[in-house]
Amino acid sequence: HEMADDLDRATSMSLSNGMRRVKDLEGQGNLRLNRTTGEVSFTKPVEFVPVKRGKEVPPAQFVNADLADKALKDVAELLEVFDGIVCVEVHTKAAKGADQAFWDNVAKSQAELAKERLLSCGVPAERVEAQGLAGAKGLNSNAVVVRLDRSLFVEAVPAGRGKGSSKGGPGSPGRGRGRSR
Repeated sequence: HEMADDLDRATSMSLSNGMRRVKDLEGQGNLRLNRTTGEVSFTKPVEFVPVKRGKEVPPAQFVNADLADKALKDVAELLEVFDGIVCVEVHTKAAKGADQAFWDNVAKSQAELAKERLLSCGVPAERVEAQGLAGAKGLNSNAVVVRLDRSLFVEAVPAGRGKGSSKGGPGSPGRGRGRSR
């Protein structure tokens, strides 16, 4: 029994320390973690330089690289607390007049930039999934959505009830707005 009690105490302390670390990261003012769904939201928007439709997709760039780097560095530190895969989704609003493939490539390029920044912060490549979702394939708005491994969190509110409840992510059954996996 003594060994089991020691293990229980160690597990409890580890959880306590992890939650304290999450609170400290949130205190830095760059992100918030939804402790029910595992969705990470940024307190200041992580935005990409707007793209005009054309034949070539320009390289993705952040509007404010310092802000994006700080926010993604905090995500990397958050991943030291939680196991599993993180999914970075970059949603873009598809402008009229360009084909879907162009906007798909814009979203993919932006998602790859966000992934590269996480990798440069020391996150192993096998822990990062990046998805670019353009137009109706995603939120049909410009947004960066980060989701920690869903298997670590309770299931979100049923679809149609509450903000962000119908979106899929790692470990989810793939429900979502027009997405197929």
